[in-house]
Amino acid sequence: MLMLIVDYARWWYGRGWSEVSHFFGRWIQKTAMDFSLTILIRTLLKPWRQTIESGQRTIGDRLRAGVGNMVSRGVGASVRLGALILASLIIFCESGIALIIMLVWPLMPLTGLGLIIWGLF
Repeated sequence: MLMLIVDYARWWYGRGWSEVSHFFGRWIQKTAMDFSLTILIRTLLKPWRQTIESGQRTIGDRLRAGVGNMVSRGVGASVRLGALILASLIIFCESGIALIIMLVWPLMPLTGLGLIIWGLF
């Protein structure tokens, strides 16, 4: 029984702590991959849905195409910026949760023991 407790403590304060930190790192990395942050940043000012009008022969047609392209780029930038802000907010919350759990991790076994003792008295 004593060996089981020693093995548990060795895992909890050694490999277990490492595994939990790697889990949170992969969790945050997966969120970044799900939102494709690198692609969002790289294509921030590209037109929305790649709709680009080419200017025709007259100046009016060229102006209309230019305004349409600017609107398309504005919509694309707005949508991508919104996704970047949402992803940043989610990653910030995930990082906060990870930080809290990593700070509380060493105290968790003691909390269980404390609750057992508290229940006895």
